[in-house]
Amino acid sequence: MFFKKTLALMFLYICAHESYAAATFPSGYGIKNSSMGGASIALPYDALAPANNPAGLSHLEDRADISVKAVRALGHNSYGDEKNQNSLNMLSAFPEFGIAYGVNEKLFLGLAVYGSGLQAVYDRPISPDINLKNLEINMTSLSIAPTLAYKVSENFTIGASPIIQYSTFNAQGFPGVKSRDDTAHGFGYKVGLLWDVTEKLSLGVAYSPRIKMSSFNYYRNNILSSSDGRYDIAEQASIGLSYRPVQNLTFAVDYLRYFWKDVDFFKTSEFPNQDVWRIGAAFDVTNKLSIRAGYYYSSDLYNSEFNNLNFIGPAISTRSYSAGFSYSLMNGYELSAGIERAVPRSLRGTGASQGTNIDINYGFFLLGVSKKF
Repeated sequence: MFFKKTLALMFLYICAHESYAAATFPSGYGIKNSSMGGASIALPYDALAPANNPAGLSHLEDRADISVKAVRALGHNSYGDEKNQNSLNMLSAFPEFGIAYGVNEKLFLGLAVYGSGLQAVYDRPISPDINLKNLEINMTSLSIAPTLAYKVSENFTIGASPIIQYSTFNAQGFPGVKSRDDTAHGFGYKVGLLWDVTEKLSLGVAYSPRIKMSSFNYYRNNILSSSDGRYDIAEQASIGLSYRPVQNLTFAVDYLRYFWKDVDFFKTSEFPNQDVWRIGAAFDVTNKLSIRAGYYYSSDLYNSEFNNLNFIGPAISTRSYSAGFSYSLMNGYELSAGIERAVPRSLRGTGASQGTNIDINYGFFLLGVSKKF
């Protein structure tokens, strides 16, 4: 039962989009915004804007964007006993794609396809006293968001994105459970608005309700039985500001709230709702080269008493720094790249997690290309 509940919690833990305290995922979507700490709600840069705020399409030229994000993590952890050392390697790469098209001066259409994922591979079994394979967790999640944005007035836009959610999951190294690929799906939506308060100041708001997912049919009967094989994507509300004091300098800040207490499985657990802050700046060095930097902070979702859980999905960092650049090429092409570095963190288990210690270090590399039409 301990293994079942632990993995059920962990799976919800790694499926929480964008949130460091919930997963090893980038702080936002789109290379440029991710290079600014994820700040994006009032600052759409590319065709991945619907993943942040659907209303952002109205501020884009006709364009297509494709990018890849890779995460690399190393952990030196112990489980149950400080002598039970186990090293962790986490490696994942996931793509993003978006296209934006202006039908006329008021109506804009787009499609954003974005993924997230995690691969956690330990070099030993979770317990040396049980004949098990080395512990491995593999998860991927794909979101498909066709989007419509409409300019109500010259400076005010509303937008909406229905979301198709598809996930795969595989676990190895749990007693009595064979390793097998399993899938789940769900449907939801995100809505947003974008208001250009002045020529220099913009305000954005976005909201997405909880996405109810189907069950993982295989794992619902064993290690995910305590949640009936299901995880739901938490309700999320966000607000952001962007400010351009001069033509070539932009600042942006976001606040996000994740409502974990409303997710069915978490209602019986001591998991708090979560606050996230994202702040960034962009500077146009020339008409071709732009540089960006940002900072990301989230409140803790877990503490040291949950370290038995953190051992399986040890993304315990709550802060990161990011930086990046973009360079305009010929014929409407643009190259963007960035890095995001989570602040390393150690956490020693207490209470029921005594002897389980986490020492984790991870970061992201971002690379993308876009084409304006």
